[in-house]
Amino acid sequence: MGSVIDDSYAQQLLNELSLGHLIDRYSMDGERHVWSELLSIGEQQRLMMVTAFLVGTETVRLFILDETTSGCDKQTEQVIYEHLQRSNIQFISISHRKEIIKYHSHQMTIDARHTLISTLLLKTRF
Repeated sequence: MGSVIDDSYAQQLLNELSLGHLIDRYSMDGERHVWSELLSIGEQQRLMMVTAFLVGTETVRLFILDETTSGCDKQTEQVIYEHLQRSNIQFISISHRKEIIKYHSHQMTIDARHTLISTLLLKTRF
């Protein structure tokens, strides 16, 4: 994994998550931006993941991802979760999307009556 000061790794992550255009569009000279006013929800979510990946495993041991890809298309969601799987970062996802089950070893479901239903998946992530 890269570090925060590794510009080429940052550029690679931005490109992987379809955010490379941000380098050209916005100055990186220290000017402060209000990203919530400039970027879509999906772009904000992807930028948050780039930031998390830049921090890396030396600092972060567990990500709790609460609807982290809800504003992303399926292809971008796949890129994010495949990157997570390649990293040494453990993660727990909270999502309404059933497609992300394949990236996890355990599934916990809470039904409409708030009853906990736990399901063990076959592959192991932790």
